[in-house]
Amino acid sequence: MKKSHCSFTLIELLIVVAIIGILASTIIISLTGAMARARDVRKKADLAAIYKAIISYESDHIVLLRILIQIRVEQVVEVVRQMYLASML
Repeated sequence: MKKSHCSFTLIELLIVVAIIGILASTIIISLTGAMARARDVRKKADLAAIYKAIISYESDHIVLLRILIQIRVEQVVEVVRQMYLASML
């Protein structure tokens, strides 16, 4: 009777380990690129949000600034008018 051994040789195991290593390194390299692209997309989204917040802040406060300037101009006009009327008497 013959005994048959179904086992792998050392060379076969080393080849399989080498193939797994090559596949793992390829996956890691591709994931690194994907992570960099994801960071870039997030940075662009953050910058867009900051830009929108600045525009919103500016639009809210420019109206307030214009109102304050208008009130100040009206006060100056009133003071000048009163001085003019006082000088006429």
